[in-house]
Amino acid sequence: MTAKRMVLETVEQLPEDASFDEITRRLEVVAAIQKGLDSLDRGEGRSIDEVEKLAASWTTK
Repeated sequence: MTAKRMVLETVEQLPEDASFDEITRRLEVVAAIQKGLDSLDRGEGRSIDEVEKLAASWTTK
């Protein structure tokens, strides 16, 4: 799906009275998710083990 099509579908799913701020936030979320999926498609993701080790380092002092 093209970026334009994703934007159109996302905006169409919002309520008619959605504010510009709400529209912007929703599009930012969709863009961030797509960016992550594209990264995974390029093999740039991390394994569960790597993420668990990284997350553990955030909580230890």
